[in-house]
Amino acid sequence: MIGKEQTKKALGIFEAQGIDSLFLINLQAKDPFFYYFTGASGFESSLALIGEEPVLYIPGFEMERASEESWVKDVREFSTKNTLKDIKKIVGNNTIGVNGKFLPLRMQEKMQKVGIRTKDVSEALLDLRQYKTKEELGLIGKAVKETKQIIEKIDTSLPGNEIRAELLRQYAMRDMDEFYRAIVAYDDDSAVPHYRGVSKPGKQCLLVDSGGSYEGYGADITRTFLLEPEKELKEIYRTVEEAQKTAIDLIEPEARISDISKVADDIIEKEGYKMVHSLGHGIGLEVHERPNIRTGSDKVLEEGMVFTLEPAIYIKGKYGVRIEDNILVTKNGCKIL
Repeated sequence: MIGKEQTKKALGIFEAQGIDSLFLINLQAKDPFFYYFTGASGFESSLALIGEEPVLYIPGFEMERASEESWVKDVREFSTKNTLKDIKKIVGNNTIGVNGKFLPLRMQEKMQKVGIRTKDVSEALLDLRQYKTKEELGLIGKAVKETKQIIEKIDTSLPGNEIRAELLRQYAMRDMDEFYRAIVAYDDDSAVPHYRGVSKPGKQCLLVDSGGSYEGYGADITRTFLLEPEKELKEIYRTVEEAQKTAIDLIEPEARISDISKVADDIIEKEGYKMVHSLGHGIGLEVHERPNIRTGSDKVLEEGMVFTLEPAIYIKGKYGVRIEDNILVTKNGCKIL
């Protein structure tokens, strides 16, 4: 069950951060860390106090569902009048951590009013989420496997909006959610990295960037299908393929991210092209997480990290090629999920 092992890991960093526990809030904007630590998803007007003895504060009509979904045993009814006072009684004068990226100013003011001392630990939390548990890896792996199968079976003669509709249908048939809005682009539309229009069937190529998710954890896969490609497009495809394969061959614990990214950059630049975005990014509960796979990074890879590698070449007005896979750093190297 999501949350228990994640909380156990987090307790180890609380002391280093000078905090006693972690305060999380879900309003209309859902904080991914709420689900990450509690296993309870989709709740609004909800609070969580994560520590040695975690507490969930949930609207009364949702308490039963929260108790079924979450590993947290202490589930209390959320009250705009009394919940913060209850938290103050629990934490006393100790400092509690908050995810500043999801803590509204109005809530900060209310917490200060009842005497709750806080510290923003959002950066430490984002770093923590880089390292996936066995359960998380299982969910991501399942999402990747199903997404690949769905993308590889699409009809490359359909208009872009019909392909998007079919992707959604296939995810639903597998009890999956769409992780992000799919990119479906033919020919010159594929030269726009984040194309969002309705692409008409083309003759040269079709780029499909899509991902499904299981229990919140998703995949991010891109395939470029060659239809009736001219010689230049075939050569570009081979270059992108080589850039990805060469970068993957370098992935292992302690490998420098910058070195991996530079190898891909160099292969593409040798052919007279240029990468216009980073080589990749972490995935998990969100489609863009740490680590950021880019030239200039001072970070190294570590076992348990999961990220994308998506080398690409775009020729404005003609076509674009992007190949994206999801990679797990293992003890002795890596695994393409």
